[in-house]
Amino acid sequence: MADNISAMLFEANLPLSLLGEALSTQIHIWNCLPTSSLKGITPHEGWFKPKPDVSHLRVWGCLAFRRTSAAHSNLTWNNASL
Repeated sequence: MADNISAMLFEANLPLSLLGEALSTQIHIWNCLPTSSLKGITPHEGWFKPKPDVSHLRVWGCLAFRRTSAAHSNLTWNNASL
C-alpha cells in the first residue's frame, strides 16, 4: 500500500503533507475494485449491494476549483490566465 501512495504523490508532484489524502483516496479506490475473496464483487457491493458509482473519480492531482459559498457562484474564470 505504501508503494501505491508514494507513487501517487510522486507522479502528481505533490508534497508528503498530502499523505493522508492519498491514503484515503487509495482505500476508496480499493473498495471500488473487485476482489477474489468476495468472489469477484467489490467490497462496496458486498456491504451496500449496488455496484459503486465511479463517475466522480478524477486523475489524482488534477487542477480543481472549490466553490466556497453561493455568493461566489457568479464569478467567471479568465481561462487565459490559467
